Amino acid sequence: MMKKVLSLLLTACLFAALSLPAEAAGSVKVTAVKTGVKADSVFNCQGYGSLVAAGETDKDGAVVSRPQAALLDKEGRLVFPYRETYNQFYYEDGVVSLTSNSSYTIAADLLVVQDGLGETDLNLYYYDINGNKLFSFIDTESTEGETAVGTSYLGGPMENGLALVMECSYAFSNGSSEGDNSTEQWSAYVVDKTGQPVLELPADFSTVIASGAGGIDTKKSLDPFGEGLAAFFANTYEGEDFTSQPMGYMNAKGETVLDLSGRGYTNTGAFQDGLAWVIDGNGKVGFIDKSGQEVIACTYSSGYPFCDGIAAVEKNGKWGCIDKENHVVVPFVYDDAYGSMSEDLVPMGKNGKYGLVDRQNNIVLPMEYDDVSTFEGGVAYAIKDGYVYIVTKQAPRPTVGGFDDVFEGEYYAEPVKWAVENKITAGETDTTFAPGKTCTRGQIVAFLWRANGEPEPASAANPFTDVKAGDYYYKAMLWAKEKGITSGTDDTHFSPNAACSRAQAVTFLWRANGEPAGTGSTFGDVKDGEYYTEAVKWATGEGITAGDTSTTFAPNKNCTRGQIVTFLYRDKA
Repeated sequence: MMKKVLSLLLTACLFAALSLPAEAAGSVKVTAVKTGVKADSVFNCQGYGSLVAAGETDKDGAVVSRPQAALLDKEGRLVFPYRETYNQFYYEDGVVSLTSNSSYTIAADLLVVQDGLGETDLNLYYYDINGNKLFSFIDTESTEGETAVGTSYLGGPMENGLALVMECSYAFSNGSSEGDNSTEQWSAYVVDKTGQPVLELPADFSTVIASGAGGIDTKKSLDPFGEGLAAFFANTYEGEDFTSQPMGYMNAKGETVLDLSGRGYTNTGAFQDGLAWVIDGNGKVGFIDKSGQEVIACTYSSGYPFCDGIAAVEKNGKWGCIDKENHVVVPFVYDDAYGSMSEDLVPMGKNGKYGLVDRQNNIVLPMEYDDVSTFEGGVAYAIKDGYVYIVTKQAPRPTVGGFDDVFEGEYYAEPVKWAVENKITAGETDTTFAPGKTCTRGQIVAFLWRANGEPEPASAANPFTDVKAGDYYYKAMLWAKEKGITSGTDDTHFSPNAACSRAQAVTFLWRANGEPAGTGSTFGDVKDGEYYTEAVKWATGEGITAGDTSTTFAPNKNCTRGQIVTFLYRDKA
């Protein structure tokens, strides 16, 4: 017996190489802690790990035990213990919903629920997070002559305190779904957290399935709510053949708010993050908004719903991530994905193993796990060698100056803060300072000029052909040339975009201070008579630099942006 039920998107919101990057500096850091809990698969339910342990069969394939499900908290405790026979397990809006006495397979984009032992009953249970039953829908069955009659149920997760429930009244001749006069009458309605119906859907949302009679019946069915809207479908049954055509979306009052009839889509999903996935007649995946506009064309072979503005999609056999403007965020280099990006991390896989990838395509959880959930509620769950691991983010390091890449405790942290407050620099971007990036000659004279109060140059005569009026360093260069701080790389070139060496940096500072006599020591790699020798002596004597190491100054090494603001801070602050 096959029954039309709710979409598989209830659980995981799923349709269903190149060298991988190492973790980069500044990327999200996570830790994975092994628990003593075993499971075969896991997904994240609003910060709880929903664990599934597979059922067992005997040597002939007969079912001897049902799949089990449990709910794990962030400390690794089974807050909702394993219970036999439950294999659909959802946690939404504070309510756990379970369907028992059934196994399921996927066919034709439907979740087809069948009883593994040939039984006809299907029960529906709703629990709170502590395992207390809130309400249930229990099947009934009796025999009238040679015909088995009864009622069974299916339901979806809660959203905003509401859930969709489908009720099946059936009559099977000879007690079997294979009889000539088998019928199933499906009705749909919305229930609240007490299990009480708050809306019975119109009659055309009921479905009659007549097996063996050769009849055709077209009715409507519903998916669960997503952001207050539920997709509905026109279902056609002709004998044992079934087709389903997306028709649109309705609200919790049963009103059609988005009509998709005639659009040619073969399937649609629930709205999430303002968009819903759709599948066109070629089997390609795209996304529509709540007005029905196809904001991302149907060009992908598979995908997950949007979350936090990012969706994982498949193209040409590889997985990556896109944003809502269809820009690539994570490149298409992965073999598989287990969900869209959530809390800046997305589960990705390669060679049959899975890990977590951030928005910059850094692998922050190594791809060595058999299963990894999405990150939600500050936690993700992973499985390796049968054991569950709890994955959490490390506490982020405090930043300074408004920059994401300048952390408290670094030698340049206070200098960067001082430089920003004194308008010596505004950073490379609004959120990054790039302290490890090489400082250019144009940047250093601009920093030095601003640190000295942005004095007006006495003359507008510009000897350098590679410096133009309007360049951010134009006045700074004229001032530095007048003061003898720099004479350029030759008579006609300043080379503003060339890297500034450590020797040049301390020399510029020394000259800006009037070339005072140096009292500090020099280093083994600073020879007498070099243009920077006295500058290095002065800088070490004034505590502006202690060298690259205790014995070397590294005069030809590029000066970083973090180093130059530190030199300026020690000189001026």
